[in-house]
Amino acid sequence: MNVLRPGMVDTAMPAWIRAQPPAEIGEALHDRFMAMRDSGLMAPPARPAGMILNLLAGQATGQIADAGHRT
Repeated sequence: MNVLRPGMVDTAMPAWIRAQPPAEIGEALHDRFMAMRDSGLMAPPARPAGMILNLLAGQATGQIADAGHRT
C-alpha cells in the first residue's frame, strides 16, 4: 500500500476564496490564502496528480509520497 499526502492543493476552492473581496470573506482568511499561494505552499493540481500516476505505475510498496510544499 502506498500513501499520498497532497498537502494544500490550489484547486477551485482556494482560487474562489482569493477572488472574494477581503471585507466580505474575512480579511484574515483572504490574506492567509493569498500568502499560501504567493509563498508556493499550495501545490498545483498537476503535482499530486502526477505523483498518483507514478505510484500506480511503479512497483514500490509502503511509500509515503508528500506533494506538499517543497523545501
